[in-house]
This record gives sequence, C-alpha cells and structure tokens, in this order.
Amino acid sequence: MTASKLDAYKNEFIIIIQKHPQFTRMQLRKTYQKEYMFLYRHDKEWLFSVLPALQKRYNEVKTIDWVKRDKQYSNAIKTLYEQLWASEQPVRITKTLIGKRLRILANIERHLEQLPITKCLLEQITEGVEQFQIRRCYKIIDNLKHELNDVKLWRVQRLAGIKSKDFKQIRPILERYLQEGKINEQQRYKA
Repeated sequence: MTASKLDAYKNEFIIIIQKHPQFTRMQLRKTYQKEYMFLYRHDKEWLFSVLPALQKRYNEVKTIDWVKRDKQYSNAIKTLYEQLWASEQPVRITKTLIGKRLRILANIERHLEQLPITKCLLEQITEGVEQFQIRRCYKIIDNLKHELNDVKLWRVQRLAGIKSKDFKQIRPILERYLQEGKINEQQRYKA
C-alpha cells in the first residue's frame, strides 16, 4: 500500500464528512463502506480522530403505572360484567372471555400479581361450569314463568342443554329457586 493511496482516501473521507455533517459514525460507515473499511484497516487512529463524536443512546424506559392500570382494568371489567350479566344470551364469565373482550388478556395472564384490585374482582365474578349452568337455568326459569306460568325442570334441562348427570347435581338448587321465587345471594350456587 502506498502513502499516496492512503492520503487519497483520507482526503476523500474528509470531503465526505464535510459534505454530510449531520451523518453519525454508523451512517458514514454504512454509506461509504469502501472508504471507511480501507481507513479502518490502514489508519484506524486517524479515522477515529476525524469521525463525529459518539452519540449516546437513550433507551427510553417506559415504566408502567400499575396502580392506574389496575383501576382502569377493574372499571372496564365491572362495566363488561354488567353487560354480560344482563345479556339475553348468557355466556360463561371467565378470565379469558373478559381478557379477550377488553383486549387485556396478556396482562391479566402475565401481570395479575401487579393488579390486585383486578385479581380480586376476577376471583369474585368468574364462574365455574356448574355456576354458569345454574345461572343459565335461572334465566330459563324466569322466562318460562313469564311466558307459560308453568315450569317443569325437565324442560329447563332440555332448554339449557345440560347433561342428566350434571343436572342431577344442580336440581336441588333449582327446586329451591322455584319454591322461593328469588335468589338469596349467599345461597345462589348452594343446594
């Protein structure tokens, strides 16, 4: 390698830097690879002395206000719960259903420990299969009372689509509901 070739690359690189003063080191290296690599291999000290100063990277760390998010989630869940409870076609209220409808399923699954109000609320309002079957039967009983004034449990079972073995378990609860005509919240799912 001759000194004149090295000087030619140095002069060319100085012109490049003057032509593009806004370029960072990385942009110079990517745009003018041939010149940069030649100077890097043959006169690294000179190259680093003429390159623009290193720019510090700023990693903007976004901290999440979990208390605020917890309140937002719990309010949204309460609203959705009321809508689901009042809907004409009952659906089983689960953590997954709520998470999907509100588009917060990932946070509910991964960060529930950081959302104590939401966690407590979900524990209170989510239903097991049996609880959902009972609620569905209550709704059917109410509709049959309103329409026919005559409620037969076999008809309730058929309309609810519950298997006989499962219906045997919830039958005493439904019989008590038919006799009393209302739901005692403490006894809602108990025989």
